[in-house]
Amino acid sequence: MIRAMIVAAAAAATAAGAQSAPTAPAASPAAPAEPLGTPIGNPSTWFPADAYPPAAKAAGIQGRTAFVVDLDAQGRITECDIAQSSGSPLLDSTTCALLVTNGRFKPAHDASGRAVPGIWRSAMIWQLAAAAPDTLEGFSERTGPSPAEIYNRSVSDEARQAQQAQDQNNDQ
Repeated sequence: MIRAMIVAAAAAATAAGAQSAPTAPAASPAAPAEPLGTPIGNPSTWFPADAYPPAAKAAGIQGRTAFVVDLDAQGRITECDIAQSSGSPLLDSTTCALLVTNGRFKPAHDASGRAVPGIWRSAMIWQLAAAAPDTLEGFSERTGPSPAEIYNRSVSDEARQAQQAQDQNNDQ
């Protein structure tokens, strides 16, 4: 099973209208925050499970890609920048490709309510989840019986017990 999650903290902050903490000392006035776009729908749907890059999946590569998308005044993505790499160029480039292809936004607005260019920040967590084997290959007596062997033995034990009970009834 493959699991792909998008971190929703930035989306929640965007929806609530929260501003990020200023990085300047408290005595200095904070720089005006860039207007924030609002995702349309659930951003996690922009990253379908089958979009995990096959080469990354085969190599067991996982990671968190933080990104910033630039939006025009209509809410269209004009650029995707990696704010913090997952450590995998493949996961990072796939993140931006899926955002540009699938991401949809309401435009940002200025103080007067006019649509203006804006940004949206978030992160994508690429994670492979362990899954039960699809086949019984790889099981051996060395590591224990396979699930099928355990089931077959239990059925055989039940059948043998039922036969013994029937034999005892016939002997009486």
